[in-house]
Amino acid sequence: QSGDTLPSITLLLEKEHCVDINYITFPRDDGTTLGPQLLCAAGVSGIIKVVDPVKMRQIASLHGHGDEVYDLKVSPTDENLLLSASVDESIRLWNLGAFACVAIFAGQHGHD
Repeated sequence: QSGDTLPSITLLLEKEHCVDINYITFPRDDGTTLGPQLLCAAGVSGIIKVVDPVKMRQIASLHGHGDEVYDLKVSPTDENLLLSASVDESIRLWNLGAFACVAIFAGQHGHD
């Protein structure tokens, strides 16, 4: 199914003006969760797009970084926690259940 789904997701993300994708991750990929499968994508804009690949629709945009996002990682123990690293010298912890930033870890010149 992923062979058929990924091109459509790419079109969806491009439609949502996220053609600058650097990183994509699937927070819920083991089939054991009761919630929807999610796909998170981020790039030059600094905005993280959260997509439901089954329904083929974007369900959230996570705003907060002041520059390009170059990495996304999901917690191995809690699929609702996502870390994002940015050129703005900050790492943000996001709650994917609430689609909210819950913590900011910033260096000396990190984005506020």
